[in-house]
Amino acid sequence: MMADIPQIKDACASLGIGKMYPLLAAMLTSRPFDEIVERSRTGALEAGSGGGGGSDAGSSGDKEMIRGYAQKFIVDILQLLDAVPRQMLLSFKMNDCLRHIDYSLGSPSNTLVTAGTFAAKAVYDAERQQGRDKSRVKRIRDWLSYKKLMLRISAYEWLCWLRRRRGA
Repeated sequence: MMADIPQIKDACASLGIGKMYPLLAAMLTSRPFDEIVERSRTGALEAGSGGGGGSDAGSSGDKEMIRGYAQKFIVDILQLLDAVPRQMLLSFKMNDCLRHIDYSLGSPSNTLVTAGTFAAKAVYDAERQQGRDKSRVKRIRDWLSYKKLMLRISAYEWLCWLRRRRGA
């Protein structure tokens, strides 16, 4: 959703899968990495055919593309799954379950927004728990960072809603 390549690289390095960052980003968003790079370059919230991952990744062309990438990169995917912390596997499964529920219900919700919201809250809560020893400035910086991220997620959700309303 944010398409911040340096931040994606840093996060993947902290997970111990630094060189596999393109694959992880593609798996989480169900978008090809070149689309993620394009969004990073342009600063757009969406790009490409289906736009933005989430529930939009449901067209037959997107499904074929994802199926083709999964077949092509199956060995790399298995290596990545073996390398990530076990908690990350739960995130993958949650993302998969949210997409399936969304598809089954025909709901217009964006699973990337849902997952991003809960992940941001969990990270902020964990930082707050660890932050008891942090300076007041660092705690304020963490809070502002969290609020900025939540604002971006809300703006993205609002833009998706607006696009659906225009199409209806």
